[in-house]
Amino acid sequence: MGVWLSVTVVVSATNLTIYWNGQPITYPFNSSQLVKDLIKDFVGKYAPSEMSKLSSFGLSPFDDPSNYYDKSKTLVEAHITSSTQLILIESSYHEETTPDKTDSIWLALYTGVVFSVAIWLLFSIWPTTSAQMGSNVTRSVSLFIPLTSASVGSFAIGGETLIVLCVALGAVIGACVYSMYTIALHRGFYKDFDKSFTMWYMLRPLIGPGLALALYFLVVAGILGLGTSNNLSLVGVTGLSALVGLFTEQTMNKLNEVADHLFGEGPQSQSGTTNATTSNAPAKQ
Repeated sequence: MGVWLSVTVVVSATNLTIYWNGQPITYPFNSSQLVKDLIKDFVGKYAPSEMSKLSSFGLSPFDDPSNYYDKSKTLVEAHITSSTQLILIESSYHEETTPDKTDSIWLALYTGVVFSVAIWLLFSIWPTTSAQMGSNVTRSVSLFIPLTSASVGSFAIGGETLIVLCVALGAVIGACVYSMYTIALHRGFYKDFDKSFTMWYMLRPLIGPGLALALYFLVVAGILGLGTSNNLSLVGVTGLSALVGLFTEQTMNKLNEVADHLFGEGPQSQSGTTNATTSNAPAKQ
C-alpha cells in the first residue's frame, strides 16, 4: 500500500469540497453518500489514467495512513468532517466483478472434481489390512466405480509404488482443500475474489504432488535425516504429503534450504530474499 496523492476535504452545510493541487472540486453534500462513491467520482473525473493503474483505492487520515476508511461506510460514519486532511492511497483490495464470480464457480467445480478423483483413487489403492501396508507386499488392486460394483480395471501394486502413489494423492488432496478454502473465503467472506489468480488455482493440484514427491525422495535418500524407506509409515507419509499440498510455500522454502546446502546459496538467497513464491497469496488476495 502506497501513498498516491494528498487531498483536503472541507465539509459545509450544503457542499463537500476536495482541494487537489490547490484547486477546489465541489460536490453536493450528502451525509449518506458512501466513501467509495466519493472516491470513484473524484478519481474517475480528475485522474482517470491514474485510476486505471490502481486495483483499488481509498481515503485515509493524513496523520494515520494505516487507518483505512471502510468504503461501505457513509461519510458521516467515516467521520469525514470539516477540514479533514486525507490522502488517497492505493490498496491491495480487489472489488469483485461478475467475471470474477463466474471464474470462481468454474474453479470451485474444477477443484471439487480433482479432489473427488484423488479421494476415490486413494481409497481404491489403500490397504484393507495392516499386513498389506508393508513395503515388500505386492497385491492386486481394483478400481471400482463409486456406488456400483463395476470395475474399470485391476493391476498389481508393490509396496514402494503404493507409497509413491499415496504421497502424490495426499498432496493433491491437501492442495485442493486449500484451494477450496481460499475460494470460499474470498467469495463468501471478503467478497474480493480475483480471477487473475485462475492459473494459480489450476496449477496448485499439480505443484503440490510435485513438491511432495521431491520431499519424499529426499527423505528416503536420507538427505533430510528424517528416516528411510524401511521405517516410514504409510499413514504418516500420506498425512505429511497432504500438509505439503496445504502449505506449499513452506515446502518451497525448505527445499530452498536443502538446495543452498547442497549447491551453495544462489544470488537471491545471499541477498536475504527467498526464492520461493508465496503460494498462499490468494488467501490474502
